[in-house]
Amino acid sequence: MRKQTTSVQHSDAATRWISPHWLSDHQLLVHVFNPNDEDANVIAYWYESGGDLLRTYEETVPAGERRNLWPPSWQGGSHPHGWLRIVGDLPVVPWGTTSFSWGETVYGNESMTFYREEAVEEPRTIDLPDTTAQTPIVWRVRSADC
Repeated sequence: MRKQTTSVQHSDAATRWISPHWLSDHQLLVHVFNPNDEDANVIAYWYESGGDLLRTYEETVPAGERRNLWPPSWQGGSHPHGWLRIVGDLPVVPWGTTSFSWGETVYGNESMTFYREEAVEEPRTIDLPDTTAQTPIVWRVRSADC
C-alpha cells in the first residue's frame, strides 16, 4: 500500500481564512493541513448566514498532518447555511466540500472556496479638514482645465 502525500508550498498557507458559504452542515466536511515543522493551533468560527456565531471549534494540527474542523451539527441541531472563518497561530491550508441544492433538494457535494483574510492590526484613520472653519472653501475651475 502506497502512502498518499500532499505537496503544499508555504506560499499557499495563511494564518487567516474565510469561506463565504457552506450549506447543509450534515454533509459538510472541512479539513486543515499544517505544512509547518511544528504543531499549529487552529480555531474555526462557524457563523450562520445572518452573522450570528454558531460554534467555535479548536484543534491542534500536528506538523505535516491534517485535521477535521467539525461543523455546528456536531454540537446538536441543524443549521442550513452560513460562512466560516479559520484562524491559526501558524500558516495552514484549508479545503472542504459542502452540499449543493436547488430549493429543498440536495444534489451532491462541491468544493468550498477559501480566501485569505487580511486582518488590520491598527485602525486606519483619515485626517479630514476642519468643517467648522470660518472661511468657506471655494473651488474655481478654468474652462481650459475641463
